[in-house]
Amino acid sequence: DIKYLHLLEYIDEVETLMDTLHPQLAQGFLSLSRANFASGLGIGKKFGQDYWDYGERDSHVHVCVATGEFRDLLQEQNDKVDEKAVENAEAETSGLRSRNSKLEPKKIDTVEAQPVKFKNQIRMFNGGMVPLPLRQSQQKFKSCLPIVVKIAQLRQQISDLMDEL
Repeated sequence: DIKYLHLLEYIDEVETLMDTLHPQLAQGFLSLSRANFASGLGIGKKFGQDYWDYGERDSHVHVCVATGEFRDLLQEQNDKVDEKAVENAEAETSGLRSRNSKLEPKKIDTVEAQPVKFKNQIRMFNGGMVPLPLRQSQQKFKSCLPIVVKIAQLRQQISDLMDEL
């Protein structure tokens, strides 16, 4: 009896998550259609494979369904670069100069920023010059990823529970 109750709870949670996922996906596709209309690519031309830059293909979002871990490597990389920039700016402004003396300020060795490993995938289209609705569409679809991961976990638990019954 307890297993049946757990099964019904899992099914209810999946349905609830699907109800929250549907409007977000609809908004994402609506923004995508607005971007296609406002793009100026021409009638019948849409953002798709024809406009991909095949040089930038690494995914910057890693998802582990088993643990529910969701990592945006692009955001982590940008945070690290921002921290280095702040440290370099603090180091440059830390020395005081006297205008009347002939002493030169200390030269501080700055650390070169490492080349960007992960790039925002939206820059594959039109060289990064994309309409605002396409960026909004990307954000909507990104916000759906944690919900999709949770649904996949619940479906796996339902499948495991069904095997036990």
